[in-house]
Amino acid sequence: MLCLGLFVTRRLTELMGGRIEVDSKLGEGSTFRFFVKVGKISASSDIAGPIGEIPTQGNLAPPVMMQRKLRILIVEDNDINRKVLNKQLTKAGCITTLAVNGQEGLEALRTQNYSAFDLTFLDIEMPVMDGLTAVRKLREEERRLGMTHNLVVALTGNAREAQRDGAIEAGFDDVVVKPYRLEKLLTLMNKMVKIDHSE
Repeated sequence: MLCLGLFVTRRLTELMGGRIEVDSKLGEGSTFRFFVKVGKISASSDIAGPIGEIPTQGNLAPPVMMQRKLRILIVEDNDINRKVLNKQLTKAGCITTLAVNGQEGLEALRTQNYSAFDLTFLDIEMPVMDGLTAVRKLREEERRLGMTHNLVVALTGNAREAQRDGAIEAGFDDVVVKPYRLEKLLTLMNKMVKIDHSE
């Protein structure tokens, strides 16, 4: 029953141009977050009526256009979060590769000689290998092998400044706090890739 309810909720948030995220820990419980796009309307507006009369269809295209088809590696252990981000980025025109922990993410980078992706999104808290360990290993391998610097953005549900500072110190290029706004995420991606290619 819970799975059905989650599916319905996820579908509703997607129809509204948003998303839902879930963080679960065995024995501790689950945290549900959702984000939808809304706007202010006047009382005289055509859509200021009963909810059943409000149209649900419309242009749900990404608000920011990507400068080109970016190759993105998504490393996220949460199944729903990974699928949602993957759907958002592919809809924005990106080519994505998925991994479920830091070890898989590193292997994806290694097998492509560290040069297959324009940018990597790496969750901080994951089983097998967490994001902080993974990015430290990546930076060490880049130095040891003389490889080009890979752009890596941390994904975290922790908005504390200490968490952000720790991620940057570990080797992340930037930090995105969940839940994020898709428009800001795409803007950040365009900016980071443009800066990287200009160096």
